[in-house]
Amino acid sequence: MNAIFTLFSTPYGYLMGILYICTNAIIRCGMKESNKRVLVGMSGGIDSTATCLMLQEQGYEIVGVTMRVWGDEPQDARELAARMGIEHYVADERIPFKDTIVRNFIDEYRQGRTPNPCVMCNPLFKFRVLTEWADRLNCGWIATGHYSRLEERNGNVYIVAGDDEKKDQSYFLWRLGQEVLRRCIFPLGNYTKLKVRDYLHDKGYEAKAKEGESMEVCFIKGDYRDFLREQLSLIHISEPTRLGMISYAVFCLKKKKDKHKSRMPSYA
Repeated sequence: MNAIFTLFSTPYGYLMGILYICTNAIIRCGMKESNKRVLVGMSGGIDSTATCLMLQEQGYEIVGVTMRVWGDEPQDARELAARMGIEHYVADERIPFKDTIVRNFIDEYRQGRTPNPCVMCNPLFKFRVLTEWADRLNCGWIATGHYSRLEERNGNVYIVAGDDEKKDQSYFLWRLGQEVLRRCIFPLGNYTKLKVRDYLHDKGYEAKAKEGESMEVCFIKGDYRDFLREQLSLIHISEPTRLGMISYAVFCLKKKKDKHKSRMPSYA
């Protein structure tokens, strides 16, 4: 107590004391605000739009981040953020996305294996980028439009299938670690796609509620085989790799022929 009194007994000490009090108040306020600030991965589609609106209704302060990984500027997301009155940022990740996720997608096909880019992207790319932006923007939470739920048991957070069996996306998230999962919110886990569309319609987003949805890989428009031909033409392919693809194709054809000769399960 004497030290504090001495600190405030001089003009310089008085100013330093006020600065100390204000700094601590700002830090405490920032910690409190971060508990209600949530970073939403915003594509501009049906699911991320509903996610933003639902969390707003729950009292969260929404910060939208759109990752530009392929194609044009995310104009839809910008316009939606402006309409909802929320902060919005664009993370230009085109080069690192192509160097990691797209390159792996191509390499897997070159080796005769069928890739699952979403399972790889979520832990190594998408949620890593979202976490970095959340920390940068003082957001305590991260939210996406995945149809999945989280449950805490015995001190661990578990990924649980969403209510919509046709849209369940829990298997895309299985590689996320505990540190990330503890910060995640998946508002659509208890909804079906139809209910999400109805929700948007009731909130005045009639056009958005009627939009279609993409069921394919996010960076491919059209036939993935055309995409592979285009990308492979830009990459030097060694002769052994070509032979590997041919061998794999022959193997698959043989499996199809043998399918009628045995009741034993076959795997590719």
